[in-house]
Amino acid sequence: MSRFVWCEDTGSGFDFWKYLFGAIHSDIQVESKGNNSELRKAVGKIENVDNTYYILIDNAVDNQEEGL
Repeated sequence: MSRFVWCEDTGSGFDFWKYLFGAIHSDIQVESKGNNSELRKAVGKIENVDNTYYILIDNAVDNQEEGL
């Protein structure tokens, strides 16, 4: 059985999650799915029920300044 953390973060956000879980649970593999849409698709394709998946989702609206 493997344990995974999946997030939509890239860059420094992804680095933060890798560092955090590396410090508290080094056996957990942290993976970025790039964005919320790809994260949702990956969750929908989970087939190995023996693995444990922790899905990190934020509710912040990304790139709010783009509309300004």
